[in-house]
Amino acid sequence: MRYLILNPSQKQAAEHLDGPLLVSAGPGSGKTRVIVERIRFLVENGHAKKSEILCLTFSEKAAQVMSDRLEEIFGDVSEMHISTFHSFCHDILGDNVLETGIGITDVIDRASLLVWGLKNIDDFKFEHIEIGNNAAEVIESLIDGISTFKDELVDAEELRAYLDKKLSQEDIHPEERDYLYKLDDMYKVYVKHVEFLRSAKLIDFDDMIVLTNEKLQEKPNMLKNYQNKFKYVLVDEFQDNNFAQFQLVRQLTPEGNLTVVGDSDQSIYKFQGAYDRIFQHFKEAYPKATEVILPENYRSPKNLVELAGKLLEPVIGREPKKLFSNKDDQSKTIVVRCNNEMGEVEYVVNQIKEILNASPEYSFKDFAVLSRKRADGKKFAQSLNAFNIPANYVGDTKIFTSSTGKNMLSYLKIMANPTTSGRHIYRVLRLHGISEQNISKIMYESSRKARKSDTDNDFVYDSLNDEIAGITQKSELRELSELFSRITKLETMQSVSESILQVMMKETDLYKNLTRDDTLESRNQQSVLKEIFKIAQQFENLNPDETINDFLGYLESLDKFDIETEEGLESDNTVQVSTIHQSKGKEFPFVFVVDVAQRKMPLKYNPKTFYVPDELSKGLMIHDTGKESYIKEERRLLYVAMTRASNQLFMIFPIKYTRNKRPNKPSQFLEELKYEENNLIELVEFNGKTQESMLQEQERLGILKNEYAGQAITHLNQMQFQSAINRIIDLAKIDYFEKNKTLDGFSFESILQSEDNIELENQLFENKIPLINKEKLQLSKSKFSVYQECPLEYKFSHILRVPTSKGTAQYMGNAFHKVVEILAGIEKQGRTPTYEEALNTLEKTWNSNSYLKKPKKKEAEDRQLVENMLQTYISWLESNPNTVVDVEKEFQLEFEGVKVTGNIDRIEKTPEGKYHIVDFKTGKSIPSGIMKNISEDLQMNLYSLGVEKLYNELPERTSLYYIRNQKVIPYDVEQSKVTQVKKQLEENTKSILNEEFDATPGQPCRNCNYNDICDFKATTS
Repeated sequence: MRYLILNPSQKQAAEHLDGPLLVSAGPGSGKTRVIVERIRFLVENGHAKKSEILCLTFSEKAAQVMSDRLEEIFGDVSEMHISTFHSFCHDILGDNVLETGIGITDVIDRASLLVWGLKNIDDFKFEHIEIGNNAAEVIESLIDGISTFKDELVDAEELRAYLDKKLSQEDIHPEERDYLYKLDDMYKVYVKHVEFLRSAKLIDFDDMIVLTNEKLQEKPNMLKNYQNKFKYVLVDEFQDNNFAQFQLVRQLTPEGNLTVVGDSDQSIYKFQGAYDRIFQHFKEAYPKATEVILPENYRSPKNLVELAGKLLEPVIGREPKKLFSNKDDQSKTIVVRCNNEMGEVEYVVNQIKEILNASPEYSFKDFAVLSRKRADGKKFAQSLNAFNIPANYVGDTKIFTSSTGKNMLSYLKIMANPTTSGRHIYRVLRLHGISEQNISKIMYESSRKARKSDTDNDFVYDSLNDEIAGITQKSELRELSELFSRITKLETMQSVSESILQVMMKETDLYKNLTRDDTLESRNQQSVLKEIFKIAQQFENLNPDETINDFLGYLESLDKFDIETEEGLESDNTVQVSTIHQSKGKEFPFVFVVDVAQRKMPLKYNPKTFYVPDELSKGLMIHDTGKESYIKEERRLLYVAMTRASNQLFMIFPIKYTRNKRPNKPSQFLEELKYEENNLIELVEFNGKTQESMLQEQERLGILKNEYAGQAITHLNQMQFQSAINRIIDLAKIDYFEKNKTLDGFSFESILQSEDNIELENQLFENKIPLINKEKLQLSKSKFSVYQECPLEYKFSHILRVPTSKGTAQYMGNAFHKVVEILAGIEKQGRTPTYEEALNTLEKTWNSNSYLKKPKKKEAEDRQLVENMLQTYISWLESNPNTVVDVEKEFQLEFEGVKVTGNIDRIEKTPEGKYHIVDFKTGKSIPSGIMKNISEDLQMNLYSLGVEKLYNELPERTSLYYIRNQKVIPYDVEQSKVTQVKKQLEENTKSILNEEFDATPGQPCRNCNYNDICDFKATTS
């Protein structure tokens, strides 16, 4: 019998006697060893028989590993009960059919339930849920909603009683009532769902746990039998359990001989119902429980353990764990910044080849490629296999993704709505080589017109043909204007699919350019265009009368679906390509975590349609918002991926994606780790050059064009200009023949006409044309904030003036501030304005034109919010001892010769004669970290400088008043902080003057107005 040497923490956990035990086991800390050794200790020391031990695991594989380990110790382990929760419950129900009255013939999976729901959707007779053309999505949300209620042991009868009680009340908020109505419709599905399962003698995975809990509670004798049967219960991967599973093991252990082993930092299955307060609930349920932490990581190198720990440091409310590793090989985590998506693939292929060549002791099975989404692993599996590296692609995907589509969709959006597609026109102008100086002039002219208009027209399309002073590249702009004019007329003459084909093949060079670059990347991009065309054909078959705009909406809907499939079988010696979720519990010497990019890691947050109301919830309340909780789980997911590596970790992201709508940026998590300067990280730049033979056959003229275009490019690359010109003329001749079916009238002279290229001449003589005129440049708090968040966003917004949609949230804030400004006049008269006066002022200043084409309900809701904020404001005034000095007070400073202006919401004087600043915030939420970092806030310190300029002294205090939250965040002004912020702003001013507009990808990309035209923005599918 082999005995393992345990470290002190492991030994303490393994040799714990009676009572509840919580083992907090970090990655690679030997949790399976502890469970095995604990069972050995209990059995060998006479505390329990083998048959009196129940060990529950999260997966079948984990159960098998546990059995194998115990077999090494005990030989025959058939008496032991080692299984998953579902298998254990299935056995209980199956063994007690007479007592429970539940007959089970088969288990039904989620996919089959979705099919059942779709098939019977008309029988549910929804009264409040709109099905529209999203039946699959509606059914998916309903089935998942029912699962959520089951996870919290809330059955249909409890839901019905709750709904009857709540709906009988008259003072319910409209939003809550709407949700109750939706729950009422979900209840109908819930009842039908249960009836279907019972009549067919089927059980789903949720009901295995639910019914076992229910029957054990209803049948005291049955429960007592199992309590007597199992003296000790051990639960592996405790963090992955849901509330119902926790309640089950609590019922089974009245004496508290319950051992749970897990890691709250590896909780990554909330989307499947995992209870994210389970550790806290355990401690509350067992206040005298013993807790043992296993801090030593035996798997991963020291530097990797430290880096992974830093990833989790920003999590608010997390109990820190001092994890460590004595595996010190000085290796660093390698972060790879690739030129494109195929560069990612090429890097992985090359590294695996290099490692295998240099270290023959390793084999294919020692490598894993982990992605956040299943679809993102496909290209790696395909490419590895293509290069004779056997790869096992675990799973499949049904999601539609677009790479080159970011350009194609810009054309389609211009086609559908030319007058509101300024951002997409901007992208196309850049694609066609229009200079930023010219674009800036066009955008300035269009924004000037838009300011005078109450419509949604951004006037970029209209401004293309204007005579704008100083603009060059007139012929190129004229050609593009004609192109836009043509494509806007296409769908009046032909079908959706034909219009799309015309754009990608004839009106633009999207497809043509791809055929000239014979690489794997170009092949992938071609396949995307072909897929768009194929989807368009399918779309118009179902919707023959709909438009390009409808098709664009259809594409957006398709992008929302991603159904997980069962985990595939692992081959003996292959590279494992899987999702991070599927890698849980595994380890590999070499791990490549791919697509560690914005909108890939973390993915976009989509809240659940159905959730258990607080009054029905049986677990501990969650204080995080849904989104906060989601980001925490995504962070833990990357942590799990990182800690799969036992030798070397690679984290990879591409600068450009080939399959998604927009280019890519590093993940916010990499940014937080400061990957470019972190001494635990080695940053590698990789430019891939993978090529693949052309697969698609071209039509006769297309082949000729490709041939001559290729020759022209070759001649240009070799500086053979006359030959290149000849080939260009040949291309023009082919194009003329294609359009006219004859060469009569063709003239090459018109092709050779050109305009002076001022930009080129300036570049030749190293005379850079500045985007910024220092004399006209004006900065402000908001502009500095944008620049600090992302210099490229500042360039888009304040230099190029790329138009954005007019949001109602901004108008709502402006409306509030306008009323406050007017009410200040009453204050200056020596009295506090009333709420009625505030409402009257709002009535007079409210502009409904800001809600044109918006639902009337939206305007009513926003107005009510403003009224509520005004009520809060009046109440605050009534208790405010200070005297108003001014509101919306303008100030002006100068940094580096540049004018800096601002408007202070409210300046007050205290009874002691000190100045105070109050700035009102009308946003929905308070930014995380603002309370901790208020002394470093740009606005507060800049406005302090403004007050100093106005009144020759710094204010005593500045405050941010989050009016919707009724939260005041004060800052007692410090001269040192003001000086520090001033210095920072002066440096920002220098950078702006130097036109330093590099992108700084991070969390703000998620809500950036320019994320669909930014070449550095990450993409999700």
